[in-house]
Amino acid sequence: MSRIQIKTGSRYVQNNQIHVIHKCLTDHRYQIENLSTGSTSIRSYDDLLEAWSNGALRFEITSPNAVSDGEVALYTRYKEDDLADLPSHLQEETWRRYQLLLQLYRFADVRSFQTLTRSQIEAFITAQGWQTETSPKRAKLGQAVSAGSLERYLQVFVESGGDIRSLIPQTQQQGGKGKTRLEVRVEQIIETVLAEYSSVTIRISTVDQIVTDIVNRIGDENRFREKQDQLKLPSESTIRRRIRTAGEKRILGRRLSRREQQSESDVQPGPRSIRILERVEIDHTTLDLFVVDETDGLPIGRPHITACIDKYSGLVPGWHVGFNHGGYESIMLCLQHAFLPKPDYRKLYGTQHDYPVYGLFEKLCVDRGQDFTSRNLQNALAELGIIREEMPAETPWFKGSIERYFRSVNQQLLKGKPGYTFGSVMQLGDYEAQKDAVISLSGFLEIFHLFMVDIYPYKWHRGLEAVPMERWQESRKLYQPDLCEDAVALKRILLPSAERTLQTRGIEWECNFYRGSGLARLREHHGSKKVRFKYNPDNMDEIYVRDRSAAGGWVTFHSVNPEYTWGLSLDKHRIIRQYVAAEKLEVNRFTLARAKAHIQQVVEREFLNTRKLRHRSKLKPLREEPPPPAETKLVVLPKPKTAAQTEEFSPDLTGWSVDYGLPFHSEQTHE
Repeated sequence: MSRIQIKTGSRYVQNNQIHVIHKCLTDHRYQIENLSTGSTSIRSYDDLLEAWSNGALRFEITSPNAVSDGEVALYTRYKEDDLADLPSHLQEETWRRYQLLLQLYRFADVRSFQTLTRSQIEAFITAQGWQTETSPKRAKLGQAVSAGSLERYLQVFVESGGDIRSLIPQTQQQGGKGKTRLEVRVEQIIETVLAEYSSVTIRISTVDQIVTDIVNRIGDENRFREKQDQLKLPSESTIRRRIRTAGEKRILGRRLSRREQQSESDVQPGPRSIRILERVEIDHTTLDLFVVDETDGLPIGRPHITACIDKYSGLVPGWHVGFNHGGYESIMLCLQHAFLPKPDYRKLYGTQHDYPVYGLFEKLCVDRGQDFTSRNLQNALAELGIIREEMPAETPWFKGSIERYFRSVNQQLLKGKPGYTFGSVMQLGDYEAQKDAVISLSGFLEIFHLFMVDIYPYKWHRGLEAVPMERWQESRKLYQPDLCEDAVALKRILLPSAERTLQTRGIEWECNFYRGSGLARLREHHGSKKVRFKYNPDNMDEIYVRDRSAAGGWVTFHSVNPEYTWGLSLDKHRIIRQYVAAEKLEVNRFTLARAKAHIQQVVEREFLNTRKLRHRSKLKPLREEPPPPAETKLVVLPKPKTAAQTEEFSPDLTGWSVDYGLPFHSEQTHE
């Protein structure tokens, strides 16, 4: 998505009316003209931020691929608002242009794309050794590397606020352009020879040697062919271009390993930032603590934290507490929490401070884990104008800030007391509730947010030689956090997606069916083809189906079994399914409900034989707690019914509605 700054000249849509900011006044106030009515008004930054966060305000996009949403004549969305919808060859060309700009950015060693000049572009092309076209005829799709081409890409990319969708080719009718003119067998021979030289780790090769080998291979192939079937020998310049395209250094000889490079190179200081949100690091960790949900009696396990940290201030813009060992879903919820303004933690968890940390990043540093290299994450970051910087393998010191933060959480918050890893809810032989129940889920969330909001931001940071919150506030006076044009679309971009076939009953996903008002129309349009949808891992009650003909491009499908799915997280649903599979029951809504109630009964029965949960906590309180209320006598639940009695079992469908994903969730009522 486009990176937006609220400044003079910014235009936005609110209540189907176009507004423009004319002046930036003191105290973060703005003089705004309503172009639809001609009236003027004074609005504060906080007022605009709140309207944007609630989805009532959408900023203008500057891009050749931007279009109007049909309500007003202001471009606020992209014609192709999802890279995954493009044909594969257009996706590849878009990513090729994006990677060229990233190479140029790193070559010039500048702070931002806006400062790149024509001379730097020409120096970059010369350094790469590319042969650029000299005729006015445009290069084929996928081959343009001239200074003029890069300058055009850079211009639209900067004007769009760093959104990769501005680089999508303007035409989708490419014909045969951009395709090789060599015979298929000749292409195979060239690729085979280059692959063989790439795998060499000892001898050093030359371009002439590679050209000679390719010519000899083609000659050997022609010895066994008839005269009319002889392969045509490609020119030497064609082979040399293929070598440069495939990576000349990698093919011509062995490069030093990372350890060899480190041993022979000088020690250099790590990357530094000059402003907030310029460089952000993200990673996962597992806390040394065991958590139990006191609401429904479910022993959850050890919490997994996904967090991102701002390199400049040392603050944590976003985090996510989950129990699914990381993954793209946790990353998505962490980034969503980071980009948007935070809720009132004073009311939610009784903190002493607010947490005014939000905004789009400029660069996100990730490791090479599968969840961080997924195409879903790459597309989402590119659409938000965020550069994804992948760290070398086995080099945790490249993300030292996030590693130090995780160490602080385990040492300062948890005091280094180990918990107990719980494998399966129903394997009670491996679980001793009296021994292993360390802390309740609500208690853990409370102390975690107290630590994150009241303690960590206001402690002296030895590496920064400053207090993180003070450093953030000082930089924020000069560098206002970036927003995007539509907060609702931002949330949807970060959701994970899946594909399913449309059936007459709707879409079946995770053993649940989902339907919506546009089902019949979508079936008529797609037929037996699969449709793509997005889902919220913290609430399985609805999914968002891709419908290009609908307003906004998405329609909502609701679960046909809302009494089961409302407020149910994907993690809990999969635990229930594991139990059903272990019991070899037919997977349907009735068996899922019985399994849900059975798990709850078994765990509650075990809890009745334990000591009070507060005596088992291994944590020291962060603040003085009020005296506990008077004890209430617990009623012993009956034992689970036998297999013969299962059919008469009446499940209790209450409970199991706790949100484990986001650190907060809105209180909604299901319709």
